[in-house]
Amino acid sequence: MPDRTKKRKSAFFGVSKLVLLFAFAVFATMNAGCPHSHIDTYSPILPGSISGTVRTFDGKSVANAIVFVSKDEYLRDRVAWKKLDKGGGFSFTDLDCGYYYIAAYLDTRNDDTYTIGEDYLGGKLVDMWDLDNTYHPEVREATDTVIDVPLLAPMKMYAVENGTNAVDLNPAFTWDRLSAANYYRLRVTSRKQSYWVIETPNNTMTYGLDAKTGEVVITPPVQLVENLEYLWTVIAFREKNVPVGYGSISRFYTILK
Repeated sequence: MPDRTKKRKSAFFGVSKLVLLFAFAVFATMNAGCPHSHIDTYSPILPGSISGTVRTFDGKSVANAIVFVSKDEYLRDRVAWKKLDKGGGFSFTDLDCGYYYIAAYLDTRNDDTYTIGEDYLGGKLVDMWDLDNTYHPEVREATDTVIDVPLLAPMKMYAVENGTNAVDLNPAFTWDRLSAANYYRLRVTSRKQSYWVIETPNNTMTYGLDAKTGEVVITPPVQLVENLEYLWTVIAFREKNVPVGYGSISRFYTILK
């Protein structure tokens, strides 16, 4: 009896081995030529980058200029930033794929902050209304997005007011001339309505009906609404697509006189 039991156990293990070998052979045959087809593989998304150059139209040194990228349209956070040398070149690597806002300013006081009316500005800091998406580039996987950021000189703008920060529906907009400019782009908008844009060689424009000539200069005054906050700014151009100066965004409130 003991010999028979041993023989049965040997036979059982022998058959088991044959079954396992057969199963392995079938598995290997099914996956021949594609040994990893049965495995779910993971391919990580490779980061991208943004690079370019920051320059001024008048050849001013950009040493100490700050350039940064942000995911926030109000630029309250900096995903990455860099202080530039006089060459103005920059590169931000290891950025997750997606859209970013890019901005720059020339830190004239070297205190890492923007000083109104003194510092040169560039990128999103100037084009706060996003009339185009030049400074809202997309970063793609394993790709370097190249974008150059011109720094614009500050221009003085004169407040639109009548002593109470409120005006009638035909306000006049005035700013200092910039010697390098051939024309100016005036922008007027509210927080709830569309903006209006006009390009002019003059440094004074009246919104609506000109009281002196009776001529409609920009748009009928019915497009301005009583008791509403408006924002306005001016960008100076040397030629098309070549901005050279900016006015800080200012505000006014409309009333009926």
